[in-house]
Amino acid sequence: MGSCWEWKNKYASVRLGDSIVHASLLAWFIYKRVDIPLTGQICHICNNRRCVNPAHLYNGTAKENAAYMVICKRTTGQKINKKDAEEIRESKKLGASVGSLAFKYNLSISAIYKILEGLRWQEN
Repeated sequence: MGSCWEWKNKYASVRLGDSIVHASLLAWFIYKRVDIPLTGQICHICNNRRCVNPAHLYNGTAKENAAYMVICKRTTGQKINKKDAEEIRESKKLGASVGSLAFKYNLSISAIYKILEGLRWQEN
């Protein structure tokens, strides 16, 4: 399997035209020459989100990835605390993108929107 090939920028992403794409997705497409089904995602068997080694990547579902994260003890259920939610709101006010915040805090884009809209981790 070899060692991880770590993407060097902070968010392991690259801009392609008007879109920001995770580097692992780009690596999968380049090396495997296989598109990702709309219902799938690129998962890492090495548990390193910055890794782009194609031998460490597989096409899976969100449910499979979540189960693997629990097995590998990468998640405890609650991913952030109130301080993180406050930082997310402040970072957004300062111009951070929703995608970069999702990646930084290991949350889905919809979770970030729920925090920003006050549906999760309400401000006091």
